[in-house]
Amino acid sequence: MSLDMYKNPLQSGFTLLELAIVISLIGILASYLLVKYVDLVPSAKQQAVNSVAGALNVSATVNYYYFRIGSAQAVTVHNCQDIANTLPPSQPLPAGYSIAFQMIAPNATVTCVVLHSDGITSATFIGRGTT
Repeated sequence: MSLDMYKNPLQSGFTLLELAIVISLIGILASYLLVKYVDLVPSAKQQAVNSVAGALNVSATVNYYYFRIGSAQAVTVHNCQDIANTLPPSQPLPAGYSIAFQMIAPNATVTCVVLHSDGITSATFIGRGTT
């Protein structure tokens, strides 16, 4: 046997130090991404509630103008929950959302609140009363 084989062996694979460094970097990256992901869930939920509130705001406004011009398409709105009836039949209030009750006088505007089923996330929209 030659002693040269033991002096300079061919290296194959990774050393324990290299593997430890890579695993540490993956752990650091995973913890960073987990924190970012946790922050995205409430943000996405808030954006969804904002979208529902925006749709209710537009629907209430269109309904009010139907009322003002005497259109048969106008829906009677006495409270904020009635505004859900102004949405198109093909796009009702999505499941998991509710509207807080608040009276609206005819020709008046109030700030209404739409709530997500989690009980925490909410958004506001303008309700317009009709008779």
